[in-house]
Amino acid sequence: MEANDWHKKETYKSLIHYGTSSIKFVFLVNSGAIIALLTFLGTLLEKNSLINTDIKFAFYYFVGGIVSSGIATTFAYLTQLKLYNESKHQVFLYISMFFVLIGIVLFCLGSLSAIESLIGCIHEL
Repeated sequence: MEANDWHKKETYKSLIHYGTSSIKFVFLVNSGAIIALLTFLGTLLEKNSLINTDIKFAFYYFVGGIVSSGIATTFAYLTQLKLYNESKHQVFLYISMFFVLIGIVLFCLGSLSAIESLIGCIHEL
């Protein structure tokens, strides 16, 4: 095996690893954020039955991030399928990367929305 072939093979393996890790990251941070918010709201409900906060948009963003990771996984699979068949694959690869980016953006929006909502809620306590 030539050094160039070895390098290409190892680079390809690492690209698959980093791509998979990116999708897992998007899923993990968004689903973890939903669990954290539900736990926090449960604690607030125990202390005060009246919660005057509009946190629904944070949940929408986090759920969107989870859906985005699912779509990215689907397109990553389609990319590998196209690579296996040795036809054009760049479109599926870029779509997968796009949805990973969307998932990260939705996590950021959800986080900012939750912070804004919870700050208003905490000031009222």
